[in-house]
Amino acid sequence: MSFTLLHQETDPQGSFTAWGTGFYYQYDACTNKLSVIQTEGDAHLMNVALDGFSSDALAYAAHLEKTTQIKALMFSDCTTIDLTKTFDTQKITAIVRSAAIFAGYALDLERHHFRRFSRGFRQSCSLGEVYINSLYQEDPNTEFFKGFVKTKQGNAVCADGSSLTNILADLSDKIVQDLIAMEFGENHRRTAHKLLGASFKLSTTSRILDKNFIPCHKLAIIRDSAEDIKSRH
Repeated sequence: MSFTLLHQETDPQGSFTAWGTGFYYQYDACTNKLSVIQTEGDAHLMNVALDGFSSDALAYAAHLEKTTQIKALMFSDCTTIDLTKTFDTQKITAIVRSAAIFAGYALDLERHHFRRFSRGFRQSCSLGEVYINSLYQEDPNTEFFKGFVKTKQGNAVCADGSSLTNILADLSDKIVQDLIAMEFGENHRRTAHKLLGASFKLSTTSRILDKNFIPCHKLAIIRDSAEDIKSRH
């Protein structure tokens, strides 16, 4: 089962309304803009110009909704997937703006727009270079991915494997375990904060792309575990 978003088309051009948890989304195919609206109070939070994503507007909205649910899990200590139950509207808007960037990263990778992802990610994290691409093994139907991250000081980590989800998670771990240590060892301590941010962004994007990670399922497992522990005492 993959993450899905209930939606209804509103005109022949492809406009739609989609419903999430705490938010709903209205896409206008004529302007190519996605409006994010908080369900409670019908508060309009932001418009996202889907330049480059016009044919994937619904997929983008689904990635954005999944990202808000992941962030809700994180900020609530895994007690809710509804971001609107965690912060006030002012803070929610900033978090949704951040989520919109993650949704773009995920969709670029999913659609194999590797150059656009690498360029945007490199700039946002002030890195020297970011490379992710797909290669082919002996079987042309089996994809093989490779990626690396290099700082402006020239230190780098790399990862490879059969899925983008694993590549991103491996790069995230190696940044924390290896790359930050390299930078500290060479007295480039100012880059540590940016590298931690890069690791977090890769890890979150990995979860967005992971078809097996469904935020509501994760929440249900945690709640069932908590209830099981209570019943034993």
